[in-house]
Amino acid sequence: MNKPATITFKEWECEVKLGRYPADRSQIWIQLFSPTKGPIAIATVCVQPEDIPMRFPQGTVFIKDWSENDGIYTALVEQKVIEKYICYVRCGFVYAQVGVLKPSYLNEVPPL
Repeated sequence: MNKPATITFKEWECEVKLGRYPADRSQIWIQLFSPTKGPIAIATVCVQPEDIPMRFPQGTVFIKDWSENDGIYTALVEQKVIEKYICYVRCGFVYAQVGVLKPSYLNEVPPL
């Protein structure tokens, strides 16, 4: 991608920004950012290694699809940012949905 991809989440048009969590550089974060409103949502969570039950494919993300982020998993799938991965991982007292970044987005993630 040469320019940030834009998707719609709820009533906002958002750029998709990607990075790696400082606490665990193997995990990728997704931020939705509005050029006019600023940060809209962090779509992902950083999961404790002991809560990851198996080895996932490269580009796996753990999506926070509860509270203010309700509906973000569906938005990311429908707008082709991530592919569905039918699995959940524990994240404290809730479960994060698992997705895998589409190749065009995976290429934009900073290297380890």
